[in-house]
Amino acid sequence: MSTYLLINSDTLLAKQFVKTIRPSDDAVWELHFAEASVTEERNNEAPHLSVCDPEDDWRLNYELERAFLEFGYFDDVILFPGALKFGAIEAIPSRTINEQVSRQITSVIEIYRILADKLRSHKSCHITQFLYEESYEFSALSSLPMAVNGALRGLVNGLRKEFLTLNVDIDIEFLKPDYKDFINKEFSFINNGYTDLMVDGAPLPHQPDTIIRWLIDRLRS
Repeated sequence: MSTYLLINSDTLLAKQFVKTIRPSDDAVWELHFAEASVTEERNNEAPHLSVCDPEDDWRLNYELERAFLEFGYFDDVILFPGALKFGAIEAIPSRTINEQVSRQITSVIEIYRILADKLRSHKSCHITQFLYEESYEFSALSSLPMAVNGALRGLVNGLRKEFLTLNVDIDIEFLKPDYKDFINKEFSFINNGYTDLMVDGAPLPHQPDTIIRWLIDRLRS
């Protein structure tokens, strides 16, 4: 049974990905990020859950130390990018982009520093650094996630050689959200659970085009 350390897994896209691996609850430790004012309260939500302010280096180190002490080792460490906070869609000031990129990268650098220390005694481990989806190309929203992606990619590429000496591989993957383009008649529900949805006791069809026709027929009846 593989053991997972999921870092910053409380965002919507991260939750969608976690559903795809469906690990046993006993094999997963999750580290969520939150404002410092709510971390203590949320740390009591589940036994294998840590919550900390990513800008608090001491607490970040403490929570990761707690995870490694509890599990001993992790087969897979998965890091998710943070939730983006957009301003006006028409134009995101460059200062906002720089601030968010700097905030995320500073936290990620500290996480990798701690991981390098904790993984020295591991026989092997695999790290996956997720980036925002590759097709983030609509309106002004593309500039911020692409800036974060570029910084994360550069950081990981720079760390690969060092981590290989620890027998730790680092891969980069893109998050794939469950929203689709309605114009192209591609439908996928946020919780990726439409195949289990029931309406008046009847299950929804599985194929997108069939769903559309099915819903239209229901509305007309």
